[in-house]
Amino acid sequence: MACRRRHFLCTAAFTLSLVALGLLLYERLPPEPFAVIPLRSRLAVDAATGFRWIGDSWPLSGPMGPLDIWDSRTGCRTATFLNSAGEIRDLVFSNSGRYLAAIGEDGKCHLVDLQKGQESLPAVCHVPPDPPWVTGLRIQFSPGEKFLAVWHMHAKTSGICHLIECATGRLLKTFSDLFGPEPSVRPPLFTTDDEFFLRTTRDWDDCRVDLINTRSLRAGGSLKMVSPPYEISPDGRTLLGKSPEGLALYDLQSLQHRLLSPGPVWETHFWGSWYTHGAFSSDSKVLITVRIYEGHLVEAWDVATGKRRGQIHVPGSVPNRGLAALNMWFISPDSKLFVHATSTGLDVWDIEGGRRLWDTKDVLAPPRWTADSRHLIFRTDRHGLGLLDSRTGRLLKSLPSNDFSHDHDPGFDLAVDDRYVLVRDVVNTDESWVPRLLRTWLRLGLPEDTRAVSVFDLQADGTIARLEDGTLSGEAELLEGGRTLVTHHGTEHDEPGSLRFWHLPLRPPLRWVLGIPAGIAALFGLAWLARRLRSRG
Repeated sequence: MACRRRHFLCTAAFTLSLVALGLLLYERLPPEPFAVIPLRSRLAVDAATGFRWIGDSWPLSGPMGPLDIWDSRTGCRTATFLNSAGEIRDLVFSNSGRYLAAIGEDGKCHLVDLQKGQESLPAVCHVPPDPPWVTGLRIQFSPGEKFLAVWHMHAKTSGICHLIECATGRLLKTFSDLFGPEPSVRPPLFTTDDEFFLRTTRDWDDCRVDLINTRSLRAGGSLKMVSPPYEISPDGRTLLGKSPEGLALYDLQSLQHRLLSPGPVWETHFWGSWYTHGAFSSDSKVLITVRIYEGHLVEAWDVATGKRRGQIHVPGSVPNRGLAALNMWFISPDSKLFVHATSTGLDVWDIEGGRRLWDTKDVLAPPRWTADSRHLIFRTDRHGLGLLDSRTGRLLKSLPSNDFSHDHDPGFDLAVDDRYVLVRDVVNTDESWVPRLLRTWLRLGLPEDTRAVSVFDLQADGTIARLEDGTLSGEAELLEGGRTLVTHHGTEHDEPGSLRFWHLPLRPPLRWVLGIPAGIAALFGLAWLARRLRSRG
């Protein structure tokens, strides 16, 4: 009886030890990607998820082409394009991801239809061999992706633009004597419905915008301004520009303009006294203009009537990163709130009400709006992320995160209808020797300044993924509604590296979690069986 009891206790202890070993392996073993794509260049597309990879172009001698089409479901390369383009000087994907346009070292435009897997004959554009920032090279698809425009400088005095049809890759027409030579001035080139191509030319001290019908390639009217247009409304009916009297809204159907603010014409370059920024609301009913001069003057305008709906004046000097970072996300998506970021915090203002709602001093990097304008998310000086109510400033959630060294990049992105937060940070190495020793032992010797990627689910209030790897570059993206995470790995700046695809939530490989305890149990079982056989013999 005592022998049976001792045998039962030993068996139970052995079984519990195997279970504990399996749980320890489940907690400590790193996850494995379900697909690894080695990159030959800084350009790749995944046919399974539609993921598009354009790697860092520094150094410029690094390979930017050819374009490889991979399938993460099989891990195999299915097609290769742009073999004849040589060194690719600039490229752009269309918004839907169907087309890719690239300018090769031969000065030709190569157009690839990724949906059909076809590459059209290159269109001769005669792009100068200088770098893109010298020639002002700009490639832009029309909103409907029917046409492609290739804009670049010509003879250092004016611009030239080539209009290409996406379906055939045929060069339709070349427009010369366009507005130049400032490469930083980038007026819109198409209306939203693809009906007109906007040709901006210099007319002595003024500018003229000709509406070229994309079907007949003939001018359907013209608008006179004193500088290139700023923005075009999402519905494609209204153009924001500057008339001799001041800022105005131009109706592209009646070719008439409504004056917004009479007075002097303000400069649009960063080094001038004034900088005017305009943004339309998503429904094209409200226009927000921001003028910078010893602070911010924010005004809301009714697009239909041209009347001002409200204004606020935010006093104080312009922050160093405010000019470079001022864009749509400083204005809420519903065009009702405005965020004024400084080096010490941010203020949130009600534009129509003309009053400040709240402020905070904990912000280290520019914030991000959620799509519904109800929340703001930002990085704080307490090594974390905060989710705030945009109207009250109340802290709703706190997410742990280490420092990220880029001032202009907050180190996080909102994904999948603002449900997930994708955070890029670094493992904190400024610790005492005891935590560092424990970290080295537990994490198998992570190198210093190791980058990490975390995925937070705002609805579930938890972390569903955390990757720490010495080869992780920090680039990551969520795909397939948050079910797949793709990360880029590379140790050298001049090496393309590889892409790794992970299923979420991250789990360790079960073959090791179950296989190691099962193998140990099998060895003990074989030893016990051999002993029994010897005792019987």
